[in-house]
Amino acid sequence: MNDKLCDERNFATNAWITEGKEKIVAQSTPCPITGDYTGEVPGASGLCAKVASDCNNPDIMFYSVSSCENRSHVYEGKLLSMIFEHQP
Repeated sequence: MNDKLCDERNFATNAWITEGKEKIVAQSTPCPITGDYTGEVPGASGLCAKVASDCNNPDIMFYSVSSCENRSHVYEGKLLSMIFEHQP
């Protein structure tokens, strides 16, 4: 990873460009998200979110929304069961 990628100058504006893959690979992903991710919810002052998955059970994900100051104060948490199907 290039350390310059996370430089503050790269986040000077509120405008973002959404990019996608030019060629879609027709292959299912066994693990859509690896590990745990936590961050502040944009536009919701003081709220943080966490998403987690277990690659041994790729059809299940967990998310929660909590206070950033007190992570034990969870406003919402859900276990999501998802079905990933590849349709050519």
